[in-house]
Amino acid sequence: MFLLYLLILGMSGITAQVVLLRSFLTTAQGNEMAIGVIFGIWVIGESLGAFLLRKSPSKNPWTQFFLFNSLFAILFPFSLLFLFFSRKIFGFTLGEVILLPHLLLLSLSLIFPLSFLHGALFVISARTLSLLDPGESIRPISKTYILENAGTIIGGLLLYFFLIPHLTPFQISFLFASLNFLILCFLKLRIHFSLFFLFFTILFSFEGKLRQPILSLWWGKERIFLYENTQYGNITVTEQEGEYTLFYDGFPFSILPNPEVSSIEDLAHFSLLAHPQPKNCLLIGQGFGGLIREILKHPIENLDYLELDPKLIALYQRFPLSKEELAEKRVRVFYEDGRRFLASHPEKRYDIIIINHSLPLTLNANRYFTKEFYLECRKRLRDNGVLITLSPSSLTYFTPPLQNLIRIHLHTLKNVFPFVYFIPGEFNIYIAEKEKKVFNPDTLSFRWERRGIETKIFSPEYLRIRLNPYYFERLEEIVSYSPPKEVINEDLSPKGFLRSLSYLTSLSSLRLSKFYQGIEDSPFLLYLLFPTLLFLFTLISGFSQRRRFVPFILFATGFWGMGQSILLISLFQIRFGYVFNRITLLLTFFMLGSAIGGFVSLLTLIKFRKNYLLLLINESAILFFSLLMIILIKLPITGISGEILLFLSSLLSGLLLGFQFPISNALYQKEEGGVEPVGVLFAVDLIGGAVGAFLTSLFLIPVFGIIPLQTFIILIKSFSMILSILLLTTGIR
Repeated sequence: MFLLYLLILGMSGITAQVVLLRSFLTTAQGNEMAIGVIFGIWVIGESLGAFLLRKSPSKNPWTQFFLFNSLFAILFPFSLLFLFFSRKIFGFTLGEVILLPHLLLLSLSLIFPLSFLHGALFVISARTLSLLDPGESIRPISKTYILENAGTIIGGLLLYFFLIPHLTPFQISFLFASLNFLILCFLKLRIHFSLFFLFFTILFSFEGKLRQPILSLWWGKERIFLYENTQYGNITVTEQEGEYTLFYDGFPFSILPNPEVSSIEDLAHFSLLAHPQPKNCLLIGQGFGGLIREILKHPIENLDYLELDPKLIALYQRFPLSKEELAEKRVRVFYEDGRRFLASHPEKRYDIIIINHSLPLTLNANRYFTKEFYLECRKRLRDNGVLITLSPSSLTYFTPPLQNLIRIHLHTLKNVFPFVYFIPGEFNIYIAEKEKKVFNPDTLSFRWERRGIETKIFSPEYLRIRLNPYYFERLEEIVSYSPPKEVINEDLSPKGFLRSLSYLTSLSSLRLSKFYQGIEDSPFLLYLLFPTLLFLFTLISGFSQRRRFVPFILFATGFWGMGQSILLISLFQIRFGYVFNRITLLLTFFMLGSAIGGFVSLLTLIKFRKNYLLLLINESAILFFSLLMIILIKLPITGISGEILLFLSSLLSGLLLGFQFPISNALYQKEEGGVEPVGVLFAVDLIGGAVGAFLTSLFLIPVFGIIPLQTFIILIKSFSMILSILLLTTGIR
C-alpha cells in the first residue's frame, strides 16, 4: 500500500504543478516567462522542503508523514482559490499585464507552500520507507525517486487524456485532495482522514454550484456569461448591460455586439485600398466582430480566415453579426495555426495577407512578427501582393520603449520587403510590398470612390487626415535613427518579445521598463561569470575533499535538465504555437525519461560497481546530447514528425538526468551513510533547476535567444565533466 502511496505522491505533484500553471497562464495573463518563474519557484520550494526535512525532528516519523500529507492535500485546492482571490489582494485590473515583481510575488505565494510540502514529502517518504525496509539505505531512496517519477508519468497521462479535457481545475484539485485522504485512510484509519475525504468528495460533486462565486473573486461584478478551458487556452466572456467582452487567456479580445468601429474600418480599408485589384485575401487572427464584413465590401473573390481554436468560432456564431460574416460564401474558415497553414499550402497565392496581431507579448504571438514568418508570407504573395501588419504607436508622445518597439517591427519588415509604408496612429498599420506602388491620399481616395464603399467613419476626408504629412514626419524622425547594430526580430532570437514586455511595462512602471532595456544591452559574457566562478570555487575547495565535486555536478545537471525543459517548451511554442495544449505531454515525457534513467541506473549500480566511470559516461552522454540539440534547434521542424522529435528530445533529456541521481547518491554516501544525504543531493539538484528556470526564462531566451542559451548550458556541463574526470582519476577523498 505504501508503494501505491508513492505513485499517488508523484501523480499529485505533476497535477498540482500543471493545473496551477495552466490556471495562472489563462487567468493572470501569463507568458513563457511565467512558465519559467513557476517552475523555478516550484523547485526552490521542493529543494528547501527536502533540505530542511533531511533530519527528522520527530520522534514518531509516522506522525510527521501523516501531517505533511494532510497539509499538501488541503493546500492544493486552496492554492487555486488563492489565485482567483489574488486580484483583490494585489489590485489587478481586468486585462492588465502583471508586472515582473507581482509575477514573482504571486507565484511565490501560490506555488511555494505547495512545492515545499511536496519536496519535504520526498524525504519523509524515503525515511518512512526505510523503516519498512531497514536494509541498505540506497534502496528506499532510489525506490522513492523511481516510484514518485512513475506516479508523475501516470498523472501526466491522466491529465492530458482524461482530466483536463473533461474536468475543471477545481474539480481536479478536489479529486486529488480526496484521493490523498483516501490513501491515508488505508494506511492508518482515522476519523479526521475520513471526514476530509468526505468533504472534498462533496466539493467535487457540487463544484458546478460553486463555480460562479469562485470566478467572481477574479472577475468581480462582471457577470460570467461563459467560462471554458479549451485545448488551446481559456475563453471567458463577461456581460454588462448587454455588452459582451471576450477574454482569451486573460487578455481582452473583442467586444460584442458593438465592436470598436474605427479600428476595424482602419485595418480593413487601409489594407484593401493598398492593392489596386484585391481578389484573394488571407486573414490571420481575430476576423470576427465586423472586420470580415468590412473586408468583403471590397471586390474580394476569396477570403481565407485562420483561427486556431474552433471554440472561438463556435462562440462568435452565437452573435448575429459574426454568424452573418462567417456564413458568406466567399469566406473559408480554417482551424489551423497561421504558420503551419502557410507551410502546408505552398500552392496558395494571395493579393493581400493581413496579420491581425498587435503585439508579440508571448513567444506564440512573436512568431507572427519575425523575419522567418515575413519570408514565408512573401513567398505566398503574388508579385503585386501586399502584407499588412500592426504595432502599437502614438500620435503624441513616443516613449523610448515604444520607439524601440516600432524600430524593431519596421526594420524586421524592411529586412524582407524592399518597400514598406506605414500609416501612423494609436496603432501603426504597416504595408509591405515586393513591388513599389503609388501610395498617396489621392490614389487611395480614387480607389475608395470607384469601389463605392459605405462606412460609418472611414471616408476620403478621414483618409486625408490620417495621412497627414505631419504624423509621418514625426514618426520618420524616430525610425530614421540607426543604432550601431540594428536589431531584427527572429524566431530563435525573439527580441520583439522582450521589447513588447518593456513597452507594456512602461505603461505602469518606467523603472521596471528601464530594467528590461538594461538587460537587453547586457553582454553575454556577464552571464558566464556566475557558473565560471562557481566552478573555480568548487575546483579549488575540492582539492582537499573531492566529494564536494558531486554536489556541483548534480547542480549543473539540475540546471541542464531545467534549461533543456524550458528550451524545449519555448522551441515547441516557436515552431508550433500551441504549447499550452502540449505542455503536459512534454513534462510527462521528461519525467518518463527520468524514471527510466533512474531505474536503469539503479540496476547498473547493482551489476557494475565502477561508479566513477558510470558518472563520466553519463556526463559525456549529456554533453553529446546537448551538442546534437544545436542541430535540432536549427532544423525547420513541422507537422507531427516535428512534434514527435521534440517529445523524444524531452524523453532523452529526462533519461540522462534521471540516470545521474542514483550514481551521485551512491558516490556521496560512501562518505556519509544513512538517508540524510538524499536531502542534500535532492536539494542541490533542485537548486540547479531553479537557477536554470529563472536564468533561462527571464534573461537568456528573451535577451539572447535559443542558440546562445544552449551554448550556455553546454559550457556548464563542460565544467561538470571536468570534475567527473577528476573524480575518475583520483576518486572521492
